[in-house]
Amino acid sequence: MKTPMKARHFWREILGAALMSASATLPAQECATSDLSPFCGEMRTQARYEKADNTLNAVYRQVLDEISELDGAYVDTANLKEKFVEAQRQWIRFRDAECDAWYQINQMGTDRGVDQLNCLIDRTESRTGQLQKWIAYLPNAGRSFMFAPEKGVAVKVIRPDAAHIKLTVLPTGESRQIEVSEGNEPLVGQFVAEDFNFDGYPDLAVLTAAGMVNQIYDIFLYRPNDKTFEPLLMPRQGPASNCGKLLDVTVLPDAQTLSSSCRSGPTWYADAYRYAQDGRLYFYGSTRVLWGHVADALCPGGGSTETPAVIAFRYAPDGGVEAQKCIGYGNWENIPADSRVRLTVRAATLALYDAPDSEHARRHLVAGDVVEVIDVSHHAGPWLAVRFHNSRRGVMQGWIQPDAGDIAAPP
Repeated sequence: MKTPMKARHFWREILGAALMSASATLPAQECATSDLSPFCGEMRTQARYEKADNTLNAVYRQVLDEISELDGAYVDTANLKEKFVEAQRQWIRFRDAECDAWYQINQMGTDRGVDQLNCLIDRTESRTGQLQKWIAYLPNAGRSFMFAPEKGVAVKVIRPDAAHIKLTVLPTGESRQIEVSEGNEPLVGQFVAEDFNFDGYPDLAVLTAAGMVNQIYDIFLYRPNDKTFEPLLMPRQGPASNCGKLLDVTVLPDAQTLSSSCRSGPTWYADAYRYAQDGRLYFYGSTRVLWGHVADALCPGGGSTETPAVIAFRYAPDGGVEAQKCIGYGNWENIPADSRVRLTVRAATLALYDAPDSEHARRHLVAGDVVEVIDVSHHAGPWLAVRFHNSRRGVMQGWIQPDAGDIAAPP
């Protein structure tokens, strides 16, 4: 019979107490996504548990830091800390005993190791949620944060003022002060540790309120080779994004994409970013909202105030438009490479301008021309950027400002 497998995870806090927890250990081995063997299933579950355990450790340290910064005139911080540490010790003993019992229940099954790990994951994630309530309740909540980007390394983050953070890497103790966006105000729970560049290491995001509903994400990527952080820079080429910055970021691991969304007036907009082969961030996609007769022609069925019609554009690393698609109003969704949004010119002639607001047009489209929509502007618009394959001149590109009845969906 296979016996329960044990590994040690050390809880470090400022009093120097080491708290031990149990888990299952497996030999280091890479498993392909398609490998459904029991061994690889256990490997993946072990990785999930280690992630949950690292998150719990970081939140636990943050609670201890928050307790240490309480005003001693109002709270006996030493006694509070002692009780909190003892409660955590007792919780670890309870969790490990319960999951050992769970292993015993399933000891005749071939998945007993996975069952034990799933028990550890469930109890650990539940405890993390409980500790996060401590952070939200403490008077100085959100000013400091700790997380573990890799084994043996911890990072403490403090926001001493609205415009800066201080990063301290442990155990070396190296510190660095970094500028961040000021916005309206820092947010409670303003720090997020997540893998923003899909390299397997959690990075840091600092959140700041911008307006009534938007949140700026200043992201700092962890570099394991020298254990430092560097800011994630916005792309310098390509079309303009809707949001201008990284706002309300959602990580989409399966698509290797960062989705950014923002609200202007009553309307939400979305941008998408990916990483080029050289590691730089590039503008991968955006949504453009359509109204009125343009919406009726390009994306029938949308266009109301509540659910406006939307075209999503997909861009290449060099900024060129690769594909476009009418999508539902909301967040970014992936656009197939062969998807196109086209229109047919119905007017006898339609001026083709070099840029929106141009006074004179050197070129014209004629009735029956079918063009591909590659951008939308509502500045004194609506204006549509279009691409047209002319049999004599090759690819033509420009802007049109169609009136109602000038354009229609292709037959």
